[in-house]
Amino acid sequence: MQRLHINERGNHTSIIEQAKPVLDLFKSLLKVGISIQVSPGKIENGVGSKSKSIKFKHINNETYEIVIVVNGARQEFKVFTKVGYEDIRKHFKKDKNLREWSINYIDSRNTNQNLDDKYKV
Repeated sequence: MQRLHINERGNHTSIIEQAKPVLDLFKSLLKVGISIQVSPGKIENGVGSKSKSIKFKHINNETYEIVIVVNGARQEFKVFTKVGYEDIRKHFKKDKNLREWSINYIDSRNTNQNLDDKYKV
């Protein structure tokens, strides 16, 4: 597994080669005027995956946690943007390199608020 490096935001700069099409898409969004920053996270090898998938977890209105799993490798990213998930998903479906990827979305923006109300913290 080859690792590439980016220097956009944060301390980690290594990215897995399989995540490059996703990062290329984010760079193309910058060219069209969409404000987006990416911070690479931890990398895991030996993940039992046979397909290409990406999971978006909406943390707050400007932050997504993204997990990319491809051919036995897994990497987490933080993506900072004000663009909504549906707009990002449209760009993924238009990109010929990413059309076949399985895309999942979890909205966890209100999760902590609901738990605080439930347990009276």
